[in-house]
Amino acid sequence: EMLSQGLRPAATINRLANGTRTRFAGLVICRQQPGTSTGVTFYTLEDETGFVNVVVWKPVFEKFSVIARTSTLLGVTGKMQVESGVTHLIADQLWDPQLGLRAETRPRSFH
Repeated sequence: EMLSQGLRPAATINRLANGTRTRFAGLVICRQQPGTSTGVTFYTLEDETGFVNVVVWKPVFEKFSVIARTSTLLGVTGKMQVESGVTHLIADQLWDPQLGLRAETRPRSFH
């Protein structure tokens, strides 16, 4: 379960204050690169509690291009932007939540 990775649900993400750093993972419902967007890609991600709007600027998209283009389940680390009641998660990292889940199950040695 995603919460075991310390991830907040969509319902909580959308109530965070402007500038809050957070992580979220959800299903990619929509991926848009408007022609007028000057290098930004908009994502709508969904979990069982709702939707999160994600903004990925071109440098981040290029750095994580394979995940950015192909993932159906996407992990995002970034900062909340709240303006005039509109909430976005501005991505600075994209990651594969499935890999994260597997990595979390490895036994840890403290020696």
